[in-house]
Amino acid sequence: MHIDSPLQDHDQSEECTLKNNSHIFQNTTENPQNDLDDSSEKISSNSNNIFEKSSDNIDLIMNIPVNIQIILGSCCMQISNLVNLSKGDVITLDKRVGEAVDITINNQKIAKGEITIMEDDDTHFGVRVIELLNSK
Repeated sequence: MHIDSPLQDHDQSEECTLKNNSHIFQNTTENPQNDLDDSSEKISSNSNNIFEKSSDNIDLIMNIPVNIQIILGSCCMQISNLVNLSKGDVITLDKRVGEAVDITINNQKIAKGEITIMEDDDTHFGVRVIELLNSK
């Protein structure tokens, strides 16, 4: 199929579509159940190949970096208060001191944790995982 020209004649593009989709109407039999069974077997065998291939390359996936966010808290504020914020103002969050924080990946909550100061570098915070959440 030639895709470069968006200004193809309507009849030509319709003809291309019909030619490219003609395989849909081929290989039909009198017994549709047999066709379904054959298709299921093809899908099943293809699925196995996909999974085998992905398990071979699992190291590639395991080395992909993801951004983890620790959600300390949030608040709701009127725009009039927001535009009047200045240096030194304190915003009250919905979480209390000592309450678990949310650990997220791609905005999906995956765990809860508690804020801690790193033992080897007291200038950095850390988060101790206290609960892993179900992936459901």
